[in-house]
Amino acid sequence: MRILLTTVKAPERSPFSILEKIQPMGIGVLVSILKNEGHEICFFDPYTDPKDTFDLYYLIFHKIDVIGIYICTMCWKEILELLEKIQTYKDNGWNGKVIVGGPHTYAHNKQSDYPKIVDHVVVGEAELVINDLIVNGSPDRIIFGNNPTNLDDLPIASYEIFEGKPYLGYGSGGQVYAISTSRGCPHNCIFCSSSSATGRHYRWLSAERMIEHIRFIEERYKIGYLQFRENNFCVNNQRVYEFCKLYIELGFKYPWYAEGSVKDLSLELLQEMKNAHCSGIYIGFESASERILDVIKPGLKHGFTPEKNEQVANWCNQVGLRMFATYLIGLPFEEEVDIQKTVDFVKKFNSNGTNWFCVYVGIPGSRLYDDVKDLWHQDDIGLRYGPHHNELCKRFYGEYAERSMI
Repeated sequence: MRILLTTVKAPERSPFSILEKIQPMGIGVLVSILKNEGHEICFFDPYTDPKDTFDLYYLIFHKIDVIGIYICTMCWKEILELLEKIQTYKDNGWNGKVIVGGPHTYAHNKQSDYPKIVDHVVVGEAELVINDLIVNGSPDRIIFGNNPTNLDDLPIASYEIFEGKPYLGYGSGGQVYAISTSRGCPHNCIFCSSSSATGRHYRWLSAERMIEHIRFIEERYKIGYLQFRENNFCVNNQRVYEFCKLYIELGFKYPWYAEGSVKDLSLELLQEMKNAHCSGIYIGFESASERILDVIKPGLKHGFTPEKNEQVANWCNQVGLRMFATYLIGLPFEEEVDIQKTVDFVKKFNSNGTNWFCVYVGIPGSRLYDDVKDLWHQDDIGLRYGPHHNELCKRFYGEYAERSMI
């Protein structure tokens, strides 16, 4: 069958940053699975480039049987616009199916959440269900995916579909290549929706399989640097140690970046990562207020404290790893004294990295989202904003203060 996979264009305004445009790795893996089953695949990424899209002529000329759309909540208006266009294509002769999936579906998994033009909504990870759904169909409109337990069994993403598209990031004369090496989050932060999306059961690629991914990219493209794109690269410390050991032994020297939570980091681990050419680490410090950390990370008090935040920041300085640190501002129970503690923390550790203040916005699928249901303003795509949202945006976003949404 002939299948078209696509993102949708980025919104003109968003409370979240839309500047970073990297390869959508989930789509890349689905492409590999579908190609292995004999399907012909084309891919458009209007999120990265609004001009990279299709029309009725393309669908009919290329005899497209299925359109698969990746959807996220912040692009919901743009998704509806695309679905309206596809409806006109159906009205004028295209008779294929429409399937949607992505993080938006986790919190919006009822038939009434989607226009009639959508034939199927895949909720959850799609790798184990997508081919059967496309080939055999289903009487059900809502399809619940089965999360793969062994990520090593999944094929390497079809990076060739990303060629020629203007993804951000170059280094050492080559492109930045993203690799996703784990899923699931064992932590239980009340502001985050990731555990509702990929579950709290942590799954990962083995160190050996990670090396295979790098070899695959290296043999085909010129690598500038690598980004391991997941929230919790460092949860399984043993895996990271094994990866770093192999990376050094095999002579790789590409700089790479990863993400980690303070609970999972140690001086020894950070030093080993630095030895293996890691150039920086993204860390969600979230707050320098003990009261705030106790509330937003329930049951994790011994892993997330102001003292551990400071310890990790000192460790990064000590080993020479650049920090890309994020902090939450504007939580519903936050007071000015909590904000000031965080501001003071940033000033203290500002010399070795980049810091981002993130004004909190309620996201469907997070526990805190439900807690502010009757208290905060809700926009027409379902995001929720505190009473001081605009004021905080002006205070902390500077030139990007247009993220004020209410």
